[in-house]
Amino acid sequence: MFKKGKSLIINCTSTDLDVIEKLVRTVGYGNITQNKQIEGHKTAYTWRIGLRSAVMDIIVRIRPHMGERRGQRIDEMIQFNEEHPTIR
Repeated sequence: MFKKGKSLIINCTSTDLDVIEKLVRTVGYGNITQNKQIEGHKTAYTWRIGLRSAVMDIIVRIRPHMGERRGQRIDEMIQFNEEHPTIR
């Protein structure tokens, strides 16, 4: 999870495609990309969403299940969203 400019983005990367596909089915949206293959490394897959309403929906739902470090990151994203509302 990170902020880019005034955007909020969530990435999840795994070498287990079935895990990433289950994430998409569970959440209901997002895109999966296959990362560039690095010689000697397993293929990795990344799920990504950048639509702010979707990001906020997900982080609010998963916040109670996160540990301290990721929970703090989610709190930062929620605060960022409050301080930088979308203009559309």
